[in-house]
Amino acid sequence: MKAMQQRETRLTVTVTTTGRIRKSSAERKEKLKVENTLRRLVGSDESSSQLELVLSAIRYIRELQSQLESDKENDLPDALQDSLQDLFAQCTVGKTATA
Repeated sequence: MKAMQQRETRLTVTVTTTGRIRKSSAERKEKLKVENTLRRLVGSDESSSQLELVLSAIRYIRELQSQLESDKENDLPDALQDSLQDLFAQCTVGKTATA
């Protein structure tokens, strides 16, 4: 009976270890996938370290934020934008009515 209990325990340990290995492998694959996607989006070299990759991502995000800010400065005033939308809507309605 003791031998059966030991055998069951060993089997359980083996299954648990295998499960951990699978989980670690899956996590590693997911990490590499995310890392490669980030490298592609940021334009980082394959040879760069994770730290360099993260720093590149931070620079890229700041650059995008700067572009958004400059785009906000170039936006039309709300009143003018509303007038243009109304004019565009009238032109579209006119084309639909004549078609």
